[in-house]
Amino acid sequence: MKVLKYLLIAVAILCLGVFIKLVQAGLFTTLAAQEQVMGPYSFVYTPFVGDYRKVTGVYRRIHASLKDQGITIKTGLTVFYDDYRYVPRKELRSDVGFVLEEKDLARLPEIEKLYKSKIIPAKESVVTEFPIKNFLSYMVGHLKAYPFLKKYAADKNLKTDMFYEVYDSQVKKIYYALNLAEPEQPNEINEEEDSGS
Repeated sequence: MKVLKYLLIAVAILCLGVFIKLVQAGLFTTLAAQEQVMGPYSFVYTPFVGDYRKVTGVYRRIHASLKDQGITIKTGLTVFYDDYRYVPRKELRSDVGFVLEEKDLARLPEIEKLYKSKIIPAKESVVTEFPIKNFLSYMVGHLKAYPFLKKYAADKNLKTDMFYEVYDSQVKKIYYALNLAEPEQPNEINEEEDSGS
């Protein structure tokens, strides 16, 4: 009985410790959305297919690789293409990498031997921010921000496309951005149809 008692106490202490870490990570942080332009970003990355929870490992490998090459690392970025609530974890698609600083742009041909690159253009987005308190902030923030932004966009009848996260190590914040889709262009009516002939 004593063994069971001590085991239950240990489990309770462990659960309490995890809960405290989650609270510190921002579990009860209130999110606020705003519509603003995000980007442009010179993005160097590697595509990843699999559980979004494994993105951190990919992120760390790229970080170490770029740092070894003397590339300035200030801002991380991950693009998420699938809704984790509906797509199987092993099929989730993302692009994981970093924003290239202006002073390192000349080294892009060298970097492209190892990683892909593209420009994420400046675009009107629905954005919320989340503080980086500990390593769990990335997970807690994602789980809170994605459904929050989707609901905000749905409530305002906004059409959206790409969702991405920007990790700013200097200000210790994560910016979650849900890009607004380009408005659909009306179909052109040719002159004959318009004149009724």
